[in-house]
Amino acid sequence: PEILRLWQMIQDTGGRPSEFARRVQDIPNYNSLRSEFTTVFGVSPSQMALRTRIQIAKNLLIETPLSIKQIAEELGYGRQHEFTRTFHRVTGRSPTVWRKDPM
Repeated sequence: PEILRLWQMIQDTGGRPSEFARRVQDIPNYNSLRSEFTTVFGVSPSQMALRTRIQIAKNLLIETPLSIKQIAEELGYGRQHEFTRTFHRVTGRSPTVWRKDPM
């Protein structure tokens, strides 16, 4: 149940690192829970948070007319280039290219 609660927290924070980090501090025995989480899901909680964040970005790119800068701000990135660099590292394409052809 604690692992599922952690997974739900990741979903609820939308992968926002600052909110995720703040809420993780309230979890007793987070280090052992992190290890169990990684065993169950195959990725660490922070990796799952990044995946969640990128999935939200993909949804916003497809479903909204928001600019790349606005999406970066929505997802808690301090600068657009940080978002673009992370998105490219995870997906292999820039947000602009991915928006034009999400397949």
